[in-house]
Amino acid sequence: MVRRGRRPAKYLLDKPTPSRRARNYYNSCVSFRKPSRFHLLLAGVPLLFFMTLKSHRTHCGEGDEPHYLLVGESLIDDFDLNMVNQYPDRHRFIPQLELGGHSIPDRFGGQYPVHDLGLSVLLVPALLAVHAFVPYVPQAVLNALRLNPEKLTVSVLAHQSMLVTCLLTVLLFVYLGQAGFSRRLALWGAWLAVLTLPIATHAYLFFTEIYSAAGILGAVLLLKGEPSHRKTLGFGVLLFVLMQLHTRNLPITAVLGETHARRPAPDQLAQHTRVRAP
Repeated sequence: MVRRGRRPAKYLLDKPTPSRRARNYYNSCVSFRKPSRFHLLLAGVPLLFFMTLKSHRTHCGEGDEPHYLLVGESLIDDFDLNMVNQYPDRHRFIPQLELGGHSIPDRFGGQYPVHDLGLSVLLVPALLAVHAFVPYVPQAVLNALRLNPEKLTVSVLAHQSMLVTCLLTVLLFVYLGQAGFSRRLALWGAWLAVLTLPIATHAYLFFTEIYSAAGILGAVLLLKGEPSHRKTLGFGVLLFVLMQLHTRNLPITAVLGETHARRPAPDQLAQHTRVRAP
């Protein structure tokens, strides 16, 4: 006989454990094969916030940013890293800069960049889009937007950085969910991280910091759970990208690589599971 208000003992086995809750939560919230309104809300709120910030006067396109841009432009136009043709560039929608401190001359008269190449390669898709439509934008549209062709190019690359920051938001949400936070706390925690300093002021800049943060967090997420060949391949690609983004990523890349090396290989894990199976 069972007392009122209490469930029989057999039903206690059906109560989800914390690990089962986390796994079910992960599978329900992080399955992006069918994007829902929640996924649009998760990434859309930061995107609208960053677009609002970008509409005001910012320092986007200053410092090292145009030089990263010009390295990508050299890859598109000349298929090389000789920057002679990019200082200044022949396209009117590309920032026109002079040589000075961002390239190293060789004995044959060439100029080669001092910056790491990873970010410039990642900017190539946005630059290809710039080549496809910016030259054909009417001057009346530019006047209405209060932009010139150079500023429009910088704005396109800034929006790519915003999309990467939205990806970082999703990765933070997944990480907090796997750490055991509820769906609401994971959502607010991810928003709080990306909508405050220092991420909020870097979200629309095409520097290496935002790209590196997304790559590091993605690598950490791939270290969680059971190892597989697909995860190992993705982890190796992320480590390679992190090393190419900036040399200061080498220490964290070494730590992540050492952590992954201590994990059992997928084949060894499967064999160990078969041996211990009853």
